[in-house]
Amino acid sequence: MLNAEIIGEFERQYLSLEANSADEVSQWVSQRHKGFRSSPLEKQQPGPVARFARATVDELSLVNFRWNQAFQSECLEDLNAYFICIPHSGRMKMQTAQNEEIVQTTENLRVFKRTAGLKNTVAAGFSNLSIIVPADLLERRLEGLIDERLREPLKFAPLIDVDEGPGHSLVSFVTHLLSLTNSAPETLGNEILRANIKEHFLSVMFECLPHNYSDAIDNGTTDSLPKSLLRAEEFMRAHCAEPLTLADIAQAAGCSERGLQHAFKSKRNVGPMSVLRDIRLEKARYDLMHTNDSIAEIAYRWGFSNQGRFARVFATKYGEKPSKIETLSRVM
Repeated sequence: MLNAEIIGEFERQYLSLEANSADEVSQWVSQRHKGFRSSPLEKQQPGPVARFARATVDELSLVNFRWNQAFQSECLEDLNAYFICIPHSGRMKMQTAQNEEIVQTTENLRVFKRTAGLKNTVAAGFSNLSIIVPADLLERRLEGLIDERLREPLKFAPLIDVDEGPGHSLVSFVTHLLSLTNSAPETLGNEILRANIKEHFLSVMFECLPHNYSDAIDNGTTDSLPKSLLRAEEFMRAHCAEPLTLADIAQAAGCSERGLQHAFKSKRNVGPMSVLRDIRLEKARYDLMHTNDSIAEIAYRWGFSNQGRFARVFATKYGEKPSKIETLSRVM
């Protein structure tokens, strides 16, 4: 379970709303997460009915919801995002649009995609931390891991134990993340650190939490190259004289642009456009050594409209200027 002191400090530093009515709750949530309606289940007592604290880490949102009174809420619109809901006090009953009922306590977490018709009933004193992840971000990462487009919607196990196994691993990571945001909030302004946290969090989600693509990820071999990467490289070699875009390459490879970038960076340590540039440089070097064409003609042929830039990237890759290669080839 999440540490109460860490949660308390997070609330103090990132308090976003102290609501005195159900209308305030509905308005705050709707502004950030689309249509949402809440209504009290008991007579309002003096003081705030709910307190929400919120921080963002790159594309991830961390929101702590604390309900001081019993409430029922309903999602009025689909939201293209996944919620990782980790209660740390009280209990909540969730009813899906298909009338499936799920009771969540501090013993488990739940990952779900918010859809219209989803209803939550919370008891007074219920608190939970939600990590909200854009669906596109999560699904594109999964496509990169399995090297194909998703055949069916991504679904996680209904309830995941937080005291051991996968759930415990995720909660441990979230605890570390909260400690970091509490002790050094200025780090959230570091773009590189935010991106690293996001990437690590996505990896932990797919590696730790059971879902309907777990077997596809486990059956993949880390030593083999993804088929999408091989298709992309074959396409780039065949069409490197053409003005290719990342979208062109991804379409030929049969995957998303983000999935393609992930495959190249994980297996080649560079992006696909860097590989395309190197292929073109190889072609240009061959022409410099085996034809009498000018440097300008060769550079333009292989997609380098700026001759000065061509000379710089050529020298960086091969350790000598294209003019030297041209001179040597003509002497020989």
